[in-house]
Amino acid sequence: MWASPSHHHGPLCPVQVKKALCVLIQHNLVSYQLQKRGFVEYEARCTRALGQPLLRYPRYIYTAKTLYSDTGELIVEELLLNGKMTMSALVRKVADRLTETMEDGKTMDYGDVSSTFVRLADTHFVQRCPQVPESPENPSAPPPPAPALLVNEKDMYVVPRLNLVGKGKRRRSCDEDESGDHKAKKQKRDGESSEPPPDDGIYWQVNIDRFHQHFRDQGIVSAVANRMDQ
Repeated sequence: MWASPSHHHGPLCPVQVKKALCVLIQHNLVSYQLQKRGFVEYEARCTRALGQPLLRYPRYIYTAKTLYSDTGELIVEELLLNGKMTMSALVRKVADRLTETMEDGKTMDYGDVSSTFVRLADTHFVQRCPQVPESPENPSAPPPPAPALLVNEKDMYVVPRLNLVGKGKRRRSCDEDESGDHKAKKQKRDGESSEPPPDDGIYWQVNIDRFHQHFRDQGIVSAVANRMDQ
């Protein structure tokens, strides 16, 4: 896991190691803890990195499709691909991907994706990630080397109230990308995206344990059905 010099590519620079560490943390493959002496200790989550969850990704995605159609499938797939995402970013991404698969003239509404996301949260297949506390204990003190993230159990499946209005967008062709009109529109969109999203700081992840519970439930039902009937 830790970056070590490669005989073929030479030693990694600190920036590369930091980027790799960020990716591992983003995907819950590494955890960290602030020690009393002031340094941050990192630990590989071996059961997740080397165990079953990674191998079961296709099964999680297929289960989401079975329960919540193509929209649920893409929501879970995007979360697994990215590790953690805000609901607003996730809804836009999934709406865009679904719009790409639809025939010309049809688009996927943000509201439809949002409602499927709410159903996934209500049934605990997705959950909020631990958050940075809103107000530091001692505002005048310098910030710690790493934040102590908090998990609020009662809010873990509470979806933020967002008024996400819009529809999925198709990717432009290369010819359209070169037009001045499109460049101006793109710059406008980029400018708008500089504003923090309404759910800034509230990240979501797939609840792996909930999928495993669902698989166990299915196994029990199948076993009993074999002995008795459906």
